[in-house]
Amino acid sequence: MFLRRWPSVAFRELFQSKMASRRSKTSPGLWQFALSLAATSIIWSPELHAQSTKSVAIDIPAVSLPEAVAILARETDASIGSVGALPKFETPPIHGHMSVAEALFRLLRHTGLHAVPVGTNAWRIERAPSRADRRTRPSGTTESIKSVVSSPIIVTATKRDLELGSTPDAVAVIALAPVDAVQPQNGTGYVADRVDGASLAGQGPGRNRLFLRGVADSAFGGVSQSTVAIVFDETRLTYEAPDPDIRLVDVSKVEVLKGPQGSLYGTGAMGGVYHIVSNRPELGQSQFIASLGGGLVADGGAPSSGSAIVNLPVLPGTAAVRMVAYADQSAGWIDTGNLQDTNRSSVVGLRAALGIEPGNGWRVDASGLAQWLNSRDSSYVYSPASYSRPVQLPEPQDNDLIHGSLSLTYKGAINLTLSTGYTHHAVDGTYDATQGATGLGVADPQRLIDAATYTVWDSEARLTGSSAPIHWLIGLSHLQARHRGAQQLQGFDGSAVIDAINRTTLETSLFGEVNGILVPRVQLSLGLRASRNSLKEELTTFAQPAEYTHSRWALTPSVALAYKAGADSIAYVRYGSSFRQGGISSDASGASVPLDGDELATLESGWRQRFGPVTTSLELYHSWWSSIQSDRILPGGIIATINAGTGAISGAELSTKLNLRHGWSVAAGTSLQSALLVRNETGLLLDDRRLPVVPNWASRLEIARQVTFGPWDLNANFRLNYLGPARLSFDPALDRGMGNTLAAAASISATRGAFALSIKLDNVFGARGDSFAYGNPLRIFAARQYVPQAPTTFRLTLSYRH
Repeated sequence: MFLRRWPSVAFRELFQSKMASRRSKTSPGLWQFALSLAATSIIWSPELHAQSTKSVAIDIPAVSLPEAVAILARETDASIGSVGALPKFETPPIHGHMSVAEALFRLLRHTGLHAVPVGTNAWRIERAPSRADRRTRPSGTTESIKSVVSSPIIVTATKRDLELGSTPDAVAVIALAPVDAVQPQNGTGYVADRVDGASLAGQGPGRNRLFLRGVADSAFGGVSQSTVAIVFDETRLTYEAPDPDIRLVDVSKVEVLKGPQGSLYGTGAMGGVYHIVSNRPELGQSQFIASLGGGLVADGGAPSSGSAIVNLPVLPGTAAVRMVAYADQSAGWIDTGNLQDTNRSSVVGLRAALGIEPGNGWRVDASGLAQWLNSRDSSYVYSPASYSRPVQLPEPQDNDLIHGSLSLTYKGAINLTLSTGYTHHAVDGTYDATQGATGLGVADPQRLIDAATYTVWDSEARLTGSSAPIHWLIGLSHLQARHRGAQQLQGFDGSAVIDAINRTTLETSLFGEVNGILVPRVQLSLGLRASRNSLKEELTTFAQPAEYTHSRWALTPSVALAYKAGADSIAYVRYGSSFRQGGISSDASGASVPLDGDELATLESGWRQRFGPVTTSLELYHSWWSSIQSDRILPGGIIATINAGTGAISGAELSTKLNLRHGWSVAAGTSLQSALLVRNETGLLLDDRRLPVVPNWASRLEIARQVTFGPWDLNANFRLNYLGPARLSFDPALDRGMGNTLAAAASISATRGAFALSIKLDNVFGARGDSFAYGNPLRIFAARQYVPQAPTTFRLTLSYRH
């Protein structure tokens, strides 16, 4: 109340209003002290009063406290400082017209901090004094004020801290609201729904592949390297494995770099980078967060979830640990024969991190991540818009990931980052083989067991610095990736391994980037990665072994030219490139065939602009993709990789956000793309040359409102996502349409003090569109397969923060 009504009403209410005392959870004596402190530190004037009560348009997403304060200062031209560094508390989103004092009150509520006006539109954030402080603190004590100068939105996926407004690249930053960052059901799909140009293959949690900007090679998940690099904090999680669907509990944000990022990340970043940024241990505060959720699924069971987050300083100001645990039980909705809800799934995750700051700009972070994701059965059916299928054997899927990392950073005139991370990733799947597996050497086949183990060891050292007007980055990296897998066909009387792979990839790279001001407002960026890549592969198909060894040098450059018309405007042109290793594959007879590496280059232009309450971005791009590695399903369910030919991808992405009065906001985006095979090397006669999985167009619309109602902070949201038509495969025998789906979701959350209540409704209209046209590689030739949209799902989550 003090911040919202200073100074005219505050003099009366600070001494007289019991309600003000209760809301602030302090005694009237504390209010009297705060008033006397403020009265002696500032001289009130009509100008100060006008500035502190003036209502302006404010739009602050759910970010950390330092970022939120920086955004507020930028949007209101306020001078805001702090006594010491601000803790990185999560803050709620704030939208609407209000005064700076009101916005600060909302940001600092329940943080133990308050804001003191120190001049015309100037504020100091400091710890709210306790009674003990008042008794022991000598009069006249002063503390240095640290200005809040951090950028509103910082992009770290670029391997150095860059302002979003100064990044000459297509970037989407998804910051998680506090109520969303405690819900274990939020994973890759949560981000894909909010990023234009992103699409997921729909095999199910832990089996999907993520694609960006039409760079989609196959829906089937063969042995070719992923086209999107998945990175957790400083190190890589995957290389050839499917998306592990890491749940976003206690995650600060997800950054998505669109387009080839070979100059920074090397192989496997042809479509872009998916970068998860977790909350690091806070050295100066203890924190406990817990959530418990439940719900109902139409035509299904009852989901449940829970999470717990603990932050404990070990040596206050020097070392702290942060621990995260979560679990989610998703209800099934597919009925198989007389069995109901057979496709139930569960996920359990644990994370632990240790942060140490010994001083002088040094920091050490050690962390571990483990996630176990299991589905009891598949989610495909044989009739459109159906949630049932005939009797068949269960098809459980398993995706288990363990990751550990260590990083050492130094912040100074030259910044140093040393990081290393190791990932062990096991992906197992079972398929009903009672149909489609005859003639493979096993009598009366029953099950096809597809088991694979992936390991990635990613290490990097890099330096960044600047010497006006030049900013530079140089680094050395080494990556080792291994893939061991086998497909075993089991029958009543025996079993046989029909396909096996043992593949090791090494990549050692020297990379760098430099950018500088050519003329006022014009910036040039140059990047280059020189890498030595080696591959050793052993492949056995239908008992026919083959070996392949290959090494190559590669250069992947990038060039960007940007024009900054102001702090809120940037236009750029960028060229980027990336590639994937070649190897060997198999034909229908099991004989080995060579597989060339593929390369992708993209020329794009972009524009981002903020006009008061409106933020808009537009990107146009064209990509050339040579020797495309694409997967085909061979008889017997074996997935083999071929060089399909040369592709061309052209597209456009437009997004905008409008902040209206009274806490209303509207966000919308659309992507259009033409992804075609312009030179056919598949050996098939193709009438349709569209690349697989990629929808022709997609759109999203989000309407939200944030209001304060008494002691409650309320947030309401309604979202629509449309995915246009897409195809499953190049193969005419499997050229099946999918997509053309509309998904609607609504949510409302209410926060009061330490408690928050969230209610979500997914698939509001009960749509049953075909989100994916594939489920079982053995049965796919005999009958069409459909993966319907999940039915209407209601979830309620209660969370507590202390």
